[in-house]
Amino acid sequence: MAENNSKIHCVVVTPEKALVDQESDSLVIPLFDGEMGILPNRAPLVSKLGFGSLRIRNGSTDSFFFIEGGTVQISNNIVTLLTPRATELAAWMLMLPKLLLIQVLMVKLQVSGPSLKIEPVQLFVQVPN
Repeated sequence: MAENNSKIHCVVVTPEKALVDQESDSLVIPLFDGEMGILPNRAPLVSKLGFGSLRIRNGSTDSFFFIEGGTVQISNNIVTLLTPRATELAAWMLMLPKLLLIQVLMVKLQVSGPSLKIEPVQLFVQVPN
């Protein structure tokens, strides 16, 4: 039976190194079929990871990592993610696509008299490796 702890220990391991090894209040992990929120004292689980962002919350601070598949195990308030690749993200990087879209729409949006004209926009974002 799990102890009544108020923290979760999160470990993220790639073939190169252990990227994360820290305590947290809550996690949101990308599973193959959607996101899953994890709080302390969760029932044990083993599942397949998907591609997406891992959010680690500690108090009012969030850390973000992009996870590229793998496996997760949850047991006794320890969450272990084994993934072929994980990249740390700054919080502002998650907002970048929305900010770019807003900027493009502001440029393309034209108000002429009582009518509103919106031109179609194509937006391509290339993320470096």
